[in-house]
Amino acid sequence: ESDPTIVYPVHPDFVGHDAPKILMGKKSGLDNIELWIQKLGIELDRDEAMSVLQVVKQQSHDLKRVLTEDEFSKIVREVKA
Repeated sequence: ESDPTIVYPVHPDFVGHDAPKILMGKKSGLDNIELWIQKLGIELDRDEAMSVLQVVKQQSHDLKRVLTEDEFSKIVREVKA
């Protein structure tokens, strides 16, 4: 993992906060997709990642919430199929 002080001037633990979470929703971008597929140990090419991103944005908009890891994994499996 990267050093959180690169983005935040004070480590979240020092002020009683949890580390920030990367969410998957309608405002996500390719960087979010890359982080989540790395965490899941999945490989996608750029076209697949763009397809996943489009589905993530649409589903998040339709559901009016961010997606869960299981929902994201299902989208990735469907795109790779």
